[in-house]
Amino acid sequence: MDYVVLYNDGNLNAQDIRLECVKDGWVPVLVLRDKDDRVTVPMFKDPETAYKFMCRNLSSKVIRGTMNLFEKDIESMIEKGWEIEYMDFPRRFTNHSDYKIDLEIIEVNKEKLGLKVYRSFKQFRG
Repeated sequence: MDYVVLYNDGNLNAQDIRLECVKDGWVPVLVLRDKDDRVTVPMFKDPETAYKFMCRNLSSKVIRGTMNLFEKDIESMIEKGWEIEYMDFPRRFTNHSDYKIDLEIIEVNKEKLGLKVYRSFKQFRG
């Protein structure tokens, strides 16, 4: 299973994400945008690494989470010209000289949406 980080720039609360995004089949995901406006999507095989990446790079004041993707979703990203970078370590990008943290919207199959919104690591560990 492949995971991406749900990114909310502060404009959505948890209820908005569940009632608006999920209902309509779209979600905002974290991307890295370089100086030439190229998009790289950090992707993770391990949900715990995705969670730690999210904690290192996003404010705890915004709603954030992880989402599992299917091959069709990843193919759609590649068709848009986005690079996929699999990460096995939760690298920090908050002050990176080459990238800024941004978001992009992806459309997903809302019946199979594997979205998890976290408020604490305790919740993550279940």
